[in-house]
Amino acid sequence: PRSSINLLQSGYAILRPSKDDVDGQYLFLKYGPHGEVHGHPDKLNLLLYACGQRLSPDLGTPGYGFDLLESWYRQTICHNTVSIDGCSQPPAAGQLKAFRSDGPIQIADASVAWKGQGYEGVAMRRALLARSDYFLDIFWVQCGQIRQIDWIYHNLGTHRTSLTPSIHPLVQMNGYRRDGYDNISGL
Repeated sequence: PRSSINLLQSGYAILRPSKDDVDGQYLFLKYGPHGEVHGHPDKLNLLLYACGQRLSPDLGTPGYGFDLLESWYRQTICHNTVSIDGCSQPPAAGQLKAFRSDGPIQIADASVAWKGQGYEGVAMRRALLARSDYFLDIFWVQCGQIRQIDWIYHNLGTHRTSLTPSIHPLVQMNGYRRDGYDNISGL
């Protein structure tokens, strides 16, 4: 069985809380340096693998000639993190606050503070607490003023509800365009 690991230079923390897990269950937190020209605006992105599949996948990059590369894949809305005022995150480097890979609860805790490009005065901290049978995803967003904070989480499955959804208009850029999302809904 694989154990939890913190890849400090890459800025990836991987929690594998179950030592006898046959399907390879893990949580992945991306916190580190920005990827320069190949980077995505996905600081403190969370991925979940369980039940033999990626339940909250990161779609990565389909190829540089693909028409949705800039309008979807390189937008914060495509990742499992937070966006501010409908804008994608500017480049930033995060920091690991804590990492614990032993004991009954494993921990990956990281933070980021952005500068410029609509994110002035915005900071985020995300802590994952993992056990073999469940995990907690706790995040804090700090802003110097009232802002729209969108928590983004993509998960495989079928959505069912008995509630009537409240539809609020979304911004029409930075991956929020409805037609951009519809084009990949089969993934």
